[in-house]
Amino acid sequence: GEAFITEIEIPGSIAEIGNYAFQNCTALSSVTIGDGASGFGTGIFLNCTGIREATVPASAVSLLPKENLQTLTVTSGTIGAGALAGCAQLTSLTAPAVGVLGDLFGDTKGVLQSLTLTGCTEIAASAFAGFTALREIDLPDTITSIGAGALEGTAYFADEANWRFGVCYIGQYLFAASSGTEGYCPVGEGTKVIADEVFKNCTAITEISLPESLITIGASAFSGCGGLTEIAIPASVEQIGRSAFSGCSALTKVNYNAVSAADPGPGSDVFYGTGSASGDFAVVFGESVKSIPAYLFGDCVDLTGVTIGGNVTSIGSSAFRNCRGLKEIAIPASVTSIGEYAFSGCSNLTEVTIEAGVTSIGAYAFYSCSSLAEITIPEGVTSIGDRAFCNCSGLTEIKLPSSVTSIDSYAFSGCSSLTGITIPEGVTSIDSYAFSNCSKLTSVTFKNTEGWRHASTSTASGTEFASSDLADPSTAATYLTTTYVYDYWHRSAQTAGE
Repeated sequence: GEAFITEIEIPGSIAEIGNYAFQNCTALSSVTIGDGASGFGTGIFLNCTGIREATVPASAVSLLPKENLQTLTVTSGTIGAGALAGCAQLTSLTAPAVGVLGDLFGDTKGVLQSLTLTGCTEIAASAFAGFTALREIDLPDTITSIGAGALEGTAYFADEANWRFGVCYIGQYLFAASSGTEGYCPVGEGTKVIADEVFKNCTAITEISLPESLITIGASAFSGCGGLTEIAIPASVEQIGRSAFSGCSALTKVNYNAVSAADPGPGSDVFYGTGSASGDFAVVFGESVKSIPAYLFGDCVDLTGVTIGGNVTSIGSSAFRNCRGLKEIAIPASVTSIGEYAFSGCSNLTEVTIEAGVTSIGAYAFYSCSSLAEITIPEGVTSIGDRAFCNCSGLTEIKLPSSVTSIDSYAFSGCSSLTGITIPEGVTSIDSYAFSNCSKLTSVTFKNTEGWRHASTSTASGTEFASSDLADPSTAATYLTTTYVYDYWHRSAQTAGE
């Protein structure tokens, strides 16, 4: 080793560094390794305990002596678990991302004072927790989600200068709120992300305003805010976390303006238990909204009113599933698709108005809407999805438009109050069990009785019906509900409309 070498810079063009390359360079205090270097021998910096500053890719962190390292800049890659254990003097760390700091440092938590992240999109739950000396944190503009408790136990968290109106921010990110926050709580202008669980169980908050800069509302961010009566979700929001507003029992109105937020996912319970104490809970989708996310109000059993703006084009899967308090819904002409399970289980829904514009009604869309008595499906709809109106036991009248070409399996199965239906001339397929368990269906009028066949599979040619049989509404009903209920019915497009 060369005792007089104090600084080493290895460019990225050097692909490999040999064994013991800088062994015993005891005066070495600064090391820079370019991102291109990838082949590292053993003992490269053996006995170089004077290194205090290093700029290296994550793959080279393990090569560094840790005893006296004070400043570390990781230029690329992910720092491995335990890689910074023993860094008892490391006060400044710069890295693309860190996950949970405790996983990197182990028990050495009391020294780090400054952290700069350069390329991450999320901050993990408890990411910086317990780093008692950490008071300077610099975050990139790319973050879209922040886990709960990320700052707890840090010097930053303890500094009152970082709090406004009972809320702790790092730049455009809202990390924490005091459990004693009450009354009106304005979220700061420019805020992009509200971390998970920030206002959870802040029961004394009665009003909150969200800025137009907001992109993410974290999981359980407002869960249990039992005093909150109204919330407006701005157009800028792109992501709403699981259980974000669950348990907001006094909520009476949501003004939803998010243009096209991401689907929160199955079982997300975004508004679960919301409005349970108010008895009158409604949502208004504003004119800025283009799509209603899947699962958004799923299992919100106390939702009593929905107003859909005139620019909404799609209603996502399970968007209002099991909203048993909902009694009526009007779907405007702007909507072209109703997703599967969209209103499934809305057992008290009595009135559905679907304006012309919808072209597809998804599988299970109105499954088990047992209080629905009649429905008119508008012109433009071409297919009735699998089980779309299955178990709508109160349905007495269904009007199908001439645009319908297919009726999928079990589409009207279990419509036990239905007495008659007309099959438009454009229909070319009726799948198996489409009208099973329709015990009162005694009249089926086919507008075109020619060319119909039935088969045990959807691909088989099958056997042709006599046109005279299908011309008789009573016989046609018996065939559809009993005799050939198991079969797939189809006819060639050439006979449609003849």
